[in-house]
Amino acid sequence: MCLKDLLNKLLSLLQEGDNNNAYKTFFIKNRKIWLSCADDRIFEEIIDDIYKNKKLNTMFSRKTIYRLIKDLVLEYKITDKVFDSDINMFFEKISKGEISPFNYKLKKEINPYNGFIAVPISGITLKNNFEIEIGNFKIGLAQLIKSMPIDKCKYYIGVKIKNIYDNSFAVEKAENMFLDFVRLITFLDGNFYGDVHIKIGLPVYEDYGQDEIHIKTYSYVILNEQNEPEKQLSAYGDIYNTAHKIVIDEDFFCNNPDFNKLWDLYASDTLNEMEQRIINAALCIGESLSSQDIKSSIIYTCMALETLFSFDEAGLFQKSIADKISDIAVFLVCKNKEHRLKTKKAIKKFYGLRSTLVHGGSRETNDSYKEFNNMIKAAIRVLLNDERFSNIKTIKELYELVEDAQKSY
Repeated sequence: MCLKDLLNKLLSLLQEGDNNNAYKTFFIKNRKIWLSCADDRIFEEIIDDIYKNKKLNTMFSRKTIYRLIKDLVLEYKITDKVFDSDINMFFEKISKGEISPFNYKLKKEINPYNGFIAVPISGITLKNNFEIEIGNFKIGLAQLIKSMPIDKCKYYIGVKIKNIYDNSFAVEKAENMFLDFVRLITFLDGNFYGDVHIKIGLPVYEDYGQDEIHIKTYSYVILNEQNEPEKQLSAYGDIYNTAHKIVIDEDFFCNNPDFNKLWDLYASDTLNEMEQRIINAALCIGESLSSQDIKSSIIYTCMALETLFSFDEAGLFQKSIADKISDIAVFLVCKNKEHRLKTKKAIKKFYGLRSTLVHGGSRETNDSYKEFNNMIKAAIRVLLNDERFSNIKTIKELYELVEDAQKSY
């Protein structure tokens, strides 16, 4: 069904009056319009169809498109109109400034603009600067940003967003970038025990002294077999959980010789295949280290392995994914034959754990993902800094390099 037909179908499904089984109810010009629960997916189908337009899906958020479609359809409903042309033209006119996205009245021009989106950040501190730039991010004292709620936060993080048509879309994009910032900091920190606690937005983490933050407080009771509170030391009471602030302007984070290229790659709009794989693998490791659920950590570590090393070769007879991944990994991080054989065996075993989790097998887990996070981080360090790989732009080229090297083993 084409988009025009979907919109006209939605018009036919909208009813007027009262109904207790309504999925959505809308009010327009003192009239009550509703859509039944049985027809709840029609809006999603319409938005999905609109999002096939690659230009529009980089300009408007799904939330904005829903709002615009809803308002337009309700207007058509109460005026007994039907759709007789492609609705994409409506959004094309908005993008060209021919009509306003708010009231559909003709307007001379709606120009996209470049903006800077900032938000409070906590769990970090600056020791030597009021404001610094890391890649395409800027972090500084909240008082340096107009309208920042300085009574509620000490620091901000901000990023430039280009060609903004839709503010909500720009905010969504910035939010995702801020989460990536946290993932990259966590990747660099590499602490396997979850000590990186950075929070974007309000409320911020409360300070606990000069260098720590208060994460959360646990209140709990442990009962013994007699159903009485256990009297052993620390068996019950409040646990005040704190963490150290991350000193963002230390060279380890903002000017690390091994990984400083990561920030440049993340800020770049023109990445080759291997550079994109490196960034995405680092983000996966950051997510693995941040997760409070060991199963999720294992899955994200495996995603990092596949993102960085997987290659789907054409041909009938191919090695397994685990075999191909381990071939590349050991070439990058292992120094001798014994180390290579031991690491290949460990990777295959770990990948078996991943398969068991994904396919609904045993629930047993272990913390071996920590070792592989460290290995992937070492591989990324090599790819970023070793001259042998400076001209490698695709995974195919990396595989060819490994195959040539294997012949000399």
